[in-house]
Amino acid sequence: MPTIKDVARVAQVSPATVSYVLNQTATVSAKTRARVLAAVTQLDYQPHQQARNLQRQRTGTLGVVWVGSAETTDFDLGTLIVHAVGAAARLDYSLLVTPSVAHANAGRGVADGWIVLGAAPQPISGPQVWGRYPPRGSAIPAVVADGAAAARRAVASFVHAGCSRIALLMPPTNVRGAARWYLGYRQALRQAKLPFVPTLVVEPQGTTVADGAAALEALLASEVQFDAVLACGGELAYGVAQAAPQHTWRLIAGADGPLVAGAQISALHWPTDLWGTLLVERLVAALGGAAPPLWTHLHPSLVVRHSSF
Repeated sequence: MPTIKDVARVAQVSPATVSYVLNQTATVSAKTRARVLAAVTQLDYQPHQQARNLQRQRTGTLGVVWVGSAETTDFDLGTLIVHAVGAAARLDYSLLVTPSVAHANAGRGVADGWIVLGAAPQPISGPQVWGRYPPRGSAIPAVVADGAAAARRAVASFVHAGCSRIALLMPPTNVRGAARWYLGYRQALRQAKLPFVPTLVVEPQGTTVADGAAALEALLASEVQFDAVLACGGELAYGVAQAAPQHTWRLIAGADGPLVAGAQISALHWPTDLWGTLLVERLVAALGGAAPPLWTHLHPSLVVRHSSF
């Protein structure tokens, strides 16, 4: 098997120059670079990837921290991971998935950088990109589902179906991104020339199934008339459907997932293939010294299931 010294001998340069060319760590003339690459091709030289990673203080691995339940998540986690793996491979990285923030905080010996999905219970050190809104005041880049675009898409669909009294069960205001659902809802009502009725907006205590059921009960107790409900989360929508299985109004979940699909609830579907790809590309760009966009917003499509729409 040829070595870097063999390449240097054929190219008539030093081993250090060969390393500069292969690792792009110094400026080398075009003529010398061409001679080195020709020698690499002639000898079929294959750099030892692990040695190169050690030299660069890189692991060649990207980490994914997933904190949550795949059964109740509001997006297709499997599809996201599959496309993240593909994107990482195209960029010469492997992907490691862990539910442990402590594992992530072990540092560069584990991965070069981290993709954070779900609610991390403690800070994560090192380069990172989030698949949800990061903590307030941070400058962490993120690729996120845009609640404003989702609310506009849902309200437009309700209006097209003939609805005019549309209730919004929005996420609690302490959840990052909650305000964007409200913003998109108000924008869509204005676009449709529908009045804003404050009592049609309910803020649940949380985002669980029980919170969705409780929010619907509060809406019904107010005796406000409504013909459609946008529940800004899969579990919230499932709770609404379970609390009123014989409902006559239309229902859209703010995100699709196993619970929602199993209950045949119409839902906004997020492009998880693009999501996984962008998370990897943003992280690799950051590792390379680039400054990726702070927030990249994803827009959903609508999956109509006739039992709820």
